[in-house]
Amino acid sequence: MKDQSGHKAADIDHGRSRGDPLRLGQVLINLLGNAVKFTERGEICLIGELLERTGNKVKLRFSIKDTGIGMTKEQANRLFQAFSSGERN
Repeated sequence: MKDQSGHKAADIDHGRSRGDPLRLGQVLINLLGNAVKFTERGEICLIGELLERTGNKVKLRFSIKDTGIGMTKEQANRLFQAFSSGERN
């Protein structure tokens, strides 16, 4: 399917997807939000790639590219570590 700008868009059947679509959405929203916040001028691209298709299973990769200030290597290494809160229950 193509959206109005002519870019390809994907329809995802969440009932058949494995993983956590809510978490994926949160991660993408957070990363895109940061890209918007730190990109005063230029462009931001969300890229979705089909890496592998085996029968009815697919492996996808999402990446975000922007012309913003970027991240240090240390910040990038911490990006996908498990979240821990300083609060104790």
